[in-house]
Amino acid sequence: MNDQTRKEEIESEAKKTVEVIKDSYIKTKETLNQIKSETEADLAKKETILNDYIEESNKYKAQKNKQLDLINERLKSLAKEKDPIALFAEMDKLTDLMNSYSDTEVIQAVKDRQLKNAQID
Repeated sequence: MNDQTRKEEIESEAKKTVEVIKDSYIKTKETLNQIKSETEADLAKKETILNDYIEESNKYKAQKNKQLDLINERLKSLAKEKDPIALFAEMDKLTDLMNSYSDTEVIQAVKDRQLKNAQID
């Protein structure tokens, strides 16, 4: 085998190796871009769920605060009327309301919203 033939074989092998490395690089880059896109989509979905939770939690708290205000007004009115039985009954309602706070309702509202949004899409 002469030097020229050997040189051509080496160059041919080098070109093949470069092509393999290029293909591998392109595939790796595509895989990383796909992972990045999936991660960004997952983060966006989680951010939406978190924002929905915050919004529903605020609605729930506003609703509970409104109920507390109504009971408080009723308690003030009953205290003026000096009706102890009705006053204690209203205080029981207040205690029940205060003990009823739970994230369960908020979480369910978020799940309902997510389901509704999924149906729209």
